[in-house]
Amino acid sequence: MPEMKPVTFTFELPGTIETAWKWLTEEEYQKKWMTGLISLKREDGSTEYSPGSRWHMVMQEGKKQKDYFANMPLVDRPNRFSLEIEAENLAPGGKIKVDYRLTPDGNHTRLDYHSQLVADRFSLFLKLISPLIIMMIKSNTRKMFNSMINQMGKA
Repeated sequence: MPEMKPVTFTFELPGTIETAWKWLTEEEYQKKWMTGLISLKREDGSTEYSPGSRWHMVMQEGKKQKDYFANMPLVDRPNRFSLEIEAENLAPGGKIKVDYRLTPDGNHTRLDYHSQLVADRFSLFLKLISPLIIMMIKSNTRKMFNSMINQMGKA
């Protein structure tokens, strides 16, 4: 399965690992830092993250609302969780694979973030503009996490 270049970051988050988990997984906190998030609901109505759970995310992207569906193949609370987000609108068979790893570090928590678009195939156009797409994703990701860090520090 073809893959785009991954986007990886390491951030130092203020507070405990449980606080970091809450900011990364609870909708009320996600809406404070995740640009465009309208809602994030587990398909079976539960609010707990668990392996195999499916989530429906509604995002405001420009003037359009877009629906995304995520599966959680791995949950190891409060240390790690992974998502596979369906992204058919980007490429046939497309998924964005995201991995969050949290490690306690004194009064802070280290976040190792990794995301990557995989698909059955990428169009020639998508291949050509992929460096620009990766640059934009990195910029937006950095802004969102820095916003989260700033808000966590004030809470």
